[in-house]
Amino acid sequence: MNVLAQSVTGAGVVLVVAGTLGAVFAAANLVRLHYLSAITLIGCPLIGAGLVVTDGFSLTSAMVALTTVTLALTGPVLSTSTGRFLARIEDEP
Repeated sequence: MNVLAQSVTGAGVVLVVAGTLGAVFAAANLVRLHYLSAITLIGCPLIGAGLVVTDGFSLTSAMVALTTVTLALTGPVLSTSTGRFLARIEDEP
């Protein structure tokens, strides 16, 4: 594993762990959702990029890249819909 792959993967892991700890200790549901959004938008793509750099160009790295891109594209949509649902529930008496 070269230095670039270790750096990118390590940065992604640090962001995922920090976001997870923030979500665990957050008081409100919408704040937790913001922490999880950062994980899906920044942490997971960094880990995926590190794995692709480590593995080189192969079918395995293509699967990792496809999964990472799918997560990065659908994560904000799921976070927005979940946030709207939570806001609607919290507004009801």
